[in-house]
Amino acid sequence: MAVPRPARPAIFARDRAPWAPTPYRNPSAVASGMPDLDDPSFGRDPWVNQAKFMVANSKEYFNSAMFQYQKVLGFGGLGLALHYRYNGDQEPKDVAMKLSLKSWEADDLRQEERAMTKLAGAVHTVQLIEPHEVGAPPLAPYYPYPNGDDSSSPEESSGPPAERHRRAVNLERRRAEWSWRINQAGPRRDFLLLEYIEGGDLRMLISKIASTAGPGGIARIPNRVLWALWLCCMKYPPRKFHPERFDRRDLIEDAPPARKRWRAKNMVHFDIDPTNIFVGNLERPAGFVEESEESAQEAPTPNPDEVEEDEDGDTAEVQAPLQAMMNYFSGLVQRWTSSRPSNTRRREPEPRKRKYDVYQRDRQGSEHIFVPKLKLADFGLAQEIKNYKRNDYYVRRRGSGKTWFYAPEQFGPEWEQIPADPDGPEAGEDLVAGNYGSPMNVWGIALTMWVLITQSTPPLPPQPQIPPGVNVPQGVDINDALRQTHPDLPISYCPLLMDGGFDYIDADLRTALYECMYHQPTYRPTVEQLLLQAQDGIGRRYAQESDEEVNDWVKTFMLSAPIH
Repeated sequence: MAVPRPARPAIFARDRAPWAPTPYRNPSAVASGMPDLDDPSFGRDPWVNQAKFMVANSKEYFNSAMFQYQKVLGFGGLGLALHYRYNGDQEPKDVAMKLSLKSWEADDLRQEERAMTKLAGAVHTVQLIEPHEVGAPPLAPYYPYPNGDDSSSPEESSGPPAERHRRAVNLERRRAEWSWRINQAGPRRDFLLLEYIEGGDLRMLISKIASTAGPGGIARIPNRVLWALWLCCMKYPPRKFHPERFDRRDLIEDAPPARKRWRAKNMVHFDIDPTNIFVGNLERPAGFVEESEESAQEAPTPNPDEVEEDEDGDTAEVQAPLQAMMNYFSGLVQRWTSSRPSNTRRREPEPRKRKYDVYQRDRQGSEHIFVPKLKLADFGLAQEIKNYKRNDYYVRRRGSGKTWFYAPEQFGPEWEQIPADPDGPEAGEDLVAGNYGSPMNVWGIALTMWVLITQSTPPLPPQPQIPPGVNVPQGVDINDALRQTHPDLPISYCPLLMDGGFDYIDADLRTALYECMYHQPTYRPTVEQLLLQAQDGIGRRYAQESDEEVNDWVKTFMLSAPIH
């Protein structure tokens, strides 16, 4: 058994080498020269052969006159993504299909399906599509495999040997019941159908932005765009308290009232990074959305009467700012589409391409009007974390996600003080090691924004920063100096943003990102605090960031075809 070290763990490495930023280079599988998975011939790479096998299987199993295969979107790790198109009785629709490379039966897809079902209707989350909506075969019943650490009550986490024996016997009984159910249900083909996001992911956006910077440079992003993206990111957490949650989808995930927050689930994504955040659509009032590209050149200004009143019956004065923005943007759309040739020949219905979503009355001012919304995806690792479990419960989740995006709860030196006893309570009581929760999601979002702003790869190992205004004499150990002079000062892992090279970015936003990357989770701002700040931020105006300049930037980098 490991003996805990008595001293507080050192955050700053004693022999840390100088760090220099490296450009963020994470191209998609297509841009990396992905092999042709539609080629039926097999080669020497068994993993590529397995991917080809699954592509061929999916074509045979799903392909029909109404649900047609289009192309491979990508593959890697243990997953495969395909593009299908539905042309049935309902509105034509593009669909992204997710399969496992291991086999048709995949627990990871089942876990992701369970997590995404809880997020149904959330506008900032990629949504599931039910198979019956696109004429695909229905899924067979699913029964999750009973894990040894999934007990429903925290107090069952540890205890005397007799209690642990009772739990072990109960687990064996549940697994036997699970095996019987699986045999009764027969074989199951696991797949996920997801909404198709044509705008690509943030990885593609970062690559496109960085390509305009020149050697060694960093391309600037307008503050108004950054605030809009930050607001989207702060609204992703699953919240089921929307008053219209039973009446419609596409709901804004506002913070619930304080009296109801005790019901919130401690869901941790574990895989927030630029590859799992997608660029969605802009939004327009309902009448505006229904106009086709051909008629957009003669599009009338949206009628104020078509903009829905809110539950309190907002007056024209409240709707005037939105109407002014719509009048302005209507002119922009006319100019953007005026150079496109008109085609009056009747065409067959096709899935909408980069059209507009409906602007609902629960949006925040100009939210999604000028900057497309972001959507969080890939919930395959997401879990609702329980408190005060055994050490083994937290150790198992320490390696979830991508190494560059680990949070201090996973890489922190506090783990050196956790005994090797898998049944011990230490990890469940530590302030950092294994303290998985909402602050960990905040860390992932902030680090993703850091990558977007700096167009750099996250430091590995992570680089703790000496707090601004603190001077540590040369040759003195940083940990010792901070313990003596500033023992309670939070330490952040956010390099560059506070060093002077990014002063063109709003200081409030830079400070928020800096604080979101604090070592100790309890020091990080809460989602509720960050949401209020972001709602204020999107209303700010900056020099050389007029409406037209922001729209030109958005059109160039976010609304044009993504880099694949």
